[in-house]
Amino acid sequence: MLRCATATNVCQRLLSSGAIGQAARIAEQNARFNLGEGLITRNINVPTFALEMMHPRFRDRVKVRRTGADVLDGRPGWLIEFREQDRLTFVHTPEGRDQPSRVVALADIQTGEVLRTVLTWEQVKGSTYANFRQFETSARIIP
Repeated sequence: MLRCATATNVCQRLLSSGAIGQAARIAEQNARFNLGEGLITRNINVPTFALEMMHPRFRDRVKVRRTGADVLDGRPGWLIEFREQDRLTFVHTPEGRDQPSRVVALADIQTGEVLRTVLTWEQVKGSTYANFRQFETSARIIP
């Protein structure tokens, strides 16, 4: 019970502090730097957007099917398509209409680890995060 009470208190503090609104404003400000800003308005330019669509809590909104197989860096994987089916989609057109998203994920056959995602929309040409690379950094605190 302590965990629930603590989580509730944290949520209440976040809501009352304005942190949620601040996070939304930060996302909107970041969207100013999107490529093609004059062509399409969006603030979904986060690498985890495709993973969010794959989350089990959206299972009733998404049709899932295996479409094939591929290999990435010597690791065999299944190609799995996640296609939005319902209204009230994650993304909307500039006119405000529903824009169903489609994710094709390459999942490692042995571990289920997602190796690659490709996110597309019917009315939008191009793809996202086509040249993803992992970088590492470090920091130290100087008193």
